Amino acid sequence: MSSEDPPSILIRWLKDRTGIRVTQTYLVSWYADQQKPIPDIEIAYRQILSDVLNKDMSTTSESVIPDDFGQAAVQTFPPGPLQQQGVVLQIQDTNDITNSTFSLLNSLQNLTTVRQTYVERQVGQEVTFPRGMLRWTLTDGTRQIQAMEMETIPELDLKTPFGCK
Repeated sequence: MSSEDPPSILIRWLKDRTGIRVTQTYLVSWYADQQKPIPDIEIAYRQILSDVLNKDMSTTSESVIPDDFGQAAVQTFPPGPLQQQGVVLQIQDTNDITNSTFSLLNSLQNLTTVRQTYVERQVGQEVTFPRGMLRWTLTDGTRQIQAMEMETIPELDLKTPFGCK
């Protein structure tokens, strides 16, 4: 390997440690922007991981969702060997399938009901949505799947930013 070639161990570490599968094209592009020589491969790993997590998966990652996934009425993901290795997907959309859009909009506009009159929310005041069962549209950068929350995942809610992985 010449000093111009990116260290391929970074691809393996990303896959083994986090389930992220970066493309060779992305690795070469990322490596071209780095200061050479890379003094510590562990530091390089943390830098590329941070970069991947802050970019859209369509520019960094290999597809992990099979072409024929979703043909059956109900399927679990990830299929086969990916279950042991794990995968990383990106949130494209979040829906609360328990609470109506009306009740969620009402949460935005009003603080609380006080004897059937509403108190206006102050500008900048934190919005708290009622928490129901969530459904996400997730992507691997190429294809999308729908995922439904079977039990509450406390780290995720309606305010989780799109693009999170």
